[in-house]
Amino acid sequence: MRLWHIDLIAYLPKGQLLSQWRELNSIFAKEDQHILINYIYEYPKEDLYLYTEKVMAEMKKRGYQIRTYEKKESLL
Repeated sequence: MRLWHIDLIAYLPKGQLLSQWRELNSIFAKEDQHILINYIYEYPKEDLYLYTEKVMAEMKKRGYQIRTYEKKESLL
């Protein structure tokens, strides 16, 4: 699991940006109860929400279709 620094999102290649989206959705679904990401649930949910908004904005800017993000809504 890798969450890139928020300032690097705009510079991520397509593969890494799309992978970031998949990883975020996995966190929202809490499907990956793994030692490498369990720490993420200890931080404020609002921080993760804002980070996700930044990823989504970059995807939209590049013209990528975002098929689903309903799991994100369950975060708050």
